[in-house]
Amino acid sequence: MLVKSGQPRPYLAFDFGAESGRAVLAHLQSGILTTEEVRRFRNEPVEYGGSLHWDAPRLWFEVRKALACVEHMELAAIGVDAWGVDLRVARRTGGVAS
Repeated sequence: MLVKSGQPRPYLAFDFGAESGRAVLAHLQSGILTTEEVRRFRNEPVEYGGSLHWDAPRLWFEVRKALACVEHMELAAIGVDAWGVDLRVARRTGGVAS
């Protein structure tokens, strides 16, 4: 769906849960919020150094796949919600900041 000139731009939200994740496109028009799931994926931990961790490269791959689903749209913003307090900062030019 393309956004016509003068219409509010959509938002893209990522929700990373303990076992799965999803990307949801949201439109806010006249005080009404509508949502559409554009991608759902598994979030399976990997073992590293004797403990379990999120598979950050795999999640980044899924983020890129979701962004490809909406690449024809001009987004107002992108939000991320993660289970726990994990954080990764994305560079505007691509990749993940250290």
